[in-house]
Amino acid sequence: MLLRDDPGVRWLLQSNDPSIRYLTLTEVLGRPPDGLTASAERARILPGPRVRALLSGQHPDGSFGNHPYSKWTGAHWRLVSLVELCIPPGEPRAMAALENVLGWVAGPGRWKGRPPVNGRFRRCASQEGNTLAVACRLGASNDQRVALIAERLAMWQWPDGGWNCDRKPDATHSSVNETLAPVWGLVEHHRATGEPRSKEAADRAAEFFLRHRVFLSERTGRPLHPRRSRRCSSWAEPEGSMTNDARTHSIWSSRSVCPMGSGRPGHRTGAWWGSEGPSSTWSTGDGRGPTRW
Repeated sequence: MLLRDDPGVRWLLQSNDPSIRYLTLTEVLGRPPDGLTASAERARILPGPRVRALLSGQHPDGSFGNHPYSKWTGAHWRLVSLVELCIPPGEPRAMAALENVLGWVAGPGRWKGRPPVNGRFRRCASQEGNTLAVACRLGASNDQRVALIAERLAMWQWPDGGWNCDRKPDATHSSVNETLAPVWGLVEHHRATGEPRSKEAADRAAEFFLRHRVFLSERTGRPLHPRRSRRCSSWAEPEGSMTNDARTHSIWSSRSVCPMGSGRPGHRTGAWWGSEGPSSTWSTGDGRGPTRW
């Protein structure tokens, strides 16, 4: 457990962003979310400029005047950022946006007409994965549509533990990028509901990342894209069952080689803590939490 006098932790706690301070207290220092200090920081998140910007322009139907998956301005993407900023569960505007997304992801006919190809479902599972994670974080895990999304993700999982939308019949290896969101969603679903099938699927996906040593291509041995490496390390140990695996040393290695940058509006941007260039509180806070163990 990192101590409060750690220089990196002190730097995070001095951030102007209440989400960073809240996550540092709860995810890095292990303070209870309902404690006095953490609660005070979370209360400052909702009226903050990031949340106001992400919720601006919302229509009465919960949408933002476009398709939920419109990049990067649709409700799907805004909700991912909002829950990563730690808005409180049940926030009315976020719930309206979630209804808009669920109407698309779990709508009638979406899952029809796409049979397996060579024994594998070729689905863009990141869409369902993000939706599942967001719904659980917002307190909607008991919605029947959410349960169905979790079931579908487990059904679509490839033999190697991941997911892939590649429709080519000769594609047999899962996509790291397409696997990140499903494992996040399944971890959140298990935490919210205790559903054992979600944990089993998440553990299989964690094994997929560990075979890559978190940040290396399983086929070439070369580093993955830095952003993907950082996200892999966040979910490689979803429920504490793999912390003693020898391969987890690679998580530490990935943090030393992965400068971070993302062009997604409303998302985390900047350089990894300790890398060359300006440091980013978002990248640092996101990476230090999983290294507590």
